[in-house]
Amino acid sequence: MPAEPPRRDEPELPSTAIVVRGGMMFRETVEQALAVTVQRFDLYLLSVVAHSTQKKREVWERAPSKHTKVRVSTAGQLRECGFELIPTFDAPHYSILLPGPLNLDMWTALDDAFSPPTKDP
Repeated sequence: MPAEPPRRDEPELPSTAIVVRGGMMFRETVEQALAVTVQRFDLYLLSVVAHSTQKKREVWERAPSKHTKVRVSTAGQLRECGFELIPTFDAPHYSILLPGPLNLDMWTALDDAFSPPTKDP
């Protein structure tokens, strides 16, 4: 039986909270990341970093790994697309919980919820 991802006991992020995903966020790499979490946790989770009060750069600088480009969204935009944000692992890590396998509609909503890739969040 798959393990549960470690969750932090925190209130829901406000709609304005900044959410940052490292990398270009190609569909293929997102599907690969989801495959790992399905195997490990039996959940479709996509790693992001988020914070309710910090600016984009501050959120990204607290992330444990660095990418040359990032994509930026807000908790509200992701929830409007039907995705849940859960506080997992150590802060500022969050996981976007997808309701199932990444189909075309879900991918389009996820991709549209984030800014184009940028070197400077």
